[in-house]
Amino acid sequence: MVGRSPRSFVEDIHRQYEPIAAEKYSFGPVTGTVLFCCQNTRVAVDGLFHHLRTSSKAHFHLSLMCRTCRPRFDTEVSWDWTTMGRDREVGVAWVAPEWDSLIATDSQRSTMALVSRGLSSEDFSRREVMRLLLHHVLDYHKTIGIHGATVGRDTSGILLTNRGGSGKSTLVLEALRRGYSTTGDDFLLINASPAGQSPSPAYSLFSNAKIDPASSAARDLTVSTRLGEIKGLVDIKRHFPDSLRPSHRLTALVVPQVGPMTSLVPTTSERFITAILPSSIRLTGKTMALIQAIEDLAKKIPSYELTVGPRPEEGIDALEELILR
Repeated sequence: MVGRSPRSFVEDIHRQYEPIAAEKYSFGPVTGTVLFCCQNTRVAVDGLFHHLRTSSKAHFHLSLMCRTCRPRFDTEVSWDWTTMGRDREVGVAWVAPEWDSLIATDSQRSTMALVSRGLSSEDFSRREVMRLLLHHVLDYHKTIGIHGATVGRDTSGILLTNRGGSGKSTLVLEALRRGYSTTGDDFLLINASPAGQSPSPAYSLFSNAKIDPASSAARDLTVSTRLGEIKGLVDIKRHFPDSLRPSHRLTALVVPQVGPMTSLVPTTSERFITAILPSSIRLTGKTMALIQAIEDLAKKIPSYELTVGPRPEEGIDALEELILR
C-alpha cells in the first residue's frame, strides 16, 4: 500500500468488488449496509445480527472479504501488507495483524472495507471480530458499546452490569424463561449524545448469550462452543423467539454479584460506574464520550446492587418489582 491513500484502497475494492448479497442492520440509531463476498460470510454475520434487519436508509457501508474470496481482489491490486496509510482528509487504512487483514475507511466513516488473508467466512460469526470492526464506524457516529445485559417488559428494561462471572447471563436466561424480554447479553450499544433530557436507551447488538454449558441456566438449551473456550453461545432468537427487543428504555441500573443469599438494595451511582467502566472502556476508542454517557445514565436512573444466592431464580424474584415498575 506504499504511496497509496486510503481512498484509493477503498475505491479499488468497490470498483472490483462484486458482493453476492447485502443486508441492512440497525445498530442502535445507526444503520449500516453490510456487503458480503460469499454466501458463507453472509450466513456467519447474519447469524449475529438477523434480529436487527431493517429497510432504513444506511449511514455507512461495510464490505467484507474473507480469505477464500480475497484472491478475486488480490490478483489485480497489490499492496505492502506491513504498512499503514493515513490521510486525515480522505480516511485511514491499517493492518489488523491478529486477523492478517487490511482495513480502510473514508474520513466520514461512510464506507469501510476489510480484506483478509487470515479470517475464514466462519470467523465472521465471532462476536469479537464484528464488535471490533464495527466500533471504528459506530464510534464516529456517537454510538458506543458497553458491557452489560438487559431484562424487561415490552420497551422498558433494567441494565445488568458487572465484571465477567457476576451472573448476568444466568439472570438473563432465567428471566427469558419467565417471559421477560432482553436486548441481549454481554454487549449493548448506547447513544453517546442522547437527545433532550432522557438518558440513552440500551440498544441490542448480538442475538446470543454467553454461558457456561455446565451451568443450570443452560439446561434444555443448545450451547455452541469453540475449541479451548469454557463458555459457549446460546441463540436467544432460536430458543426465545419473541423475547429479543431492538432497544429498552432503562428504568434501573443493577450491579449483580454472587453471594450466600439473595438481596436487592439501593446503591450509589459511583458503585454502578465502577462496575461498568472497566469492562466497557475496551469496547470503544472514545473514552471520554463513554465516561460522559455512563455518568449521564447514573445521574438520571436509580442504581441497585443485587446479590444472588445459590438459586438464580430468586434473583429474578428480587428484580421483578423493578422490571414491572
